[in-house]
Amino acid sequence: MIVRRIGHFDEAEDIAQQAFFEAARTLDQFRGESELSTWLYGIAMNLIRNYLNRAPYKTCRFEPEHVLDSRPSNHGDPESALELRQLLAEVTSAMDQLPAEMREVLLLVGVHQLSYEAAASRLDVPIGTVRSRLSRARAALKLKLGATRMPPASATATEHADASLSAPERYRGGREKDFRPTY
Repeated sequence: MIVRRIGHFDEAEDIAQQAFFEAARTLDQFRGESELSTWLYGIAMNLIRNYLNRAPYKTCRFEPEHVLDSRPSNHGDPESALELRQLLAEVTSAMDQLPAEMREVLLLVGVHQLSYEAAASRLDVPIGTVRSRLSRARAALKLKLGATRMPPASATATEHADASLSAPERYRGGREKDFRPTY
């Protein structure tokens, strides 16, 4: 009965123990006008009521509506959340269309953030194979999603600036002359 009202087993156990202690301490005050179990139930109910009134996580602070209107929501902008869900659905669909070996490498390295070495070990292929499959998977995904797609609204200004740079400029901080391809 106490656990159902409290919701926390350990705290309910403490209240039950306290109820028996209070009953033993005040047994001389029991008048016998009711069953002993009824009297003990009353003690337990009073302890539960006191606990719930004092429980720190049960206290609520009500704010007037004008105060709530001025506070930003911690759930974000609904429009951005919708855009993000739609983008996620597009990416998932595009990934499902990739060949299995490309999708697997993309998931291991891009999503699960395994190193090239760990992905190569898990797939039992050379590191070069992981790199080439990842490169082809990224290119295919970019093609399927459309290279002209704008970054999501949550992207930072740096990401927007980086999107306008060519690959060598991005990797070398804008200094294309430093870019030397490795083969």
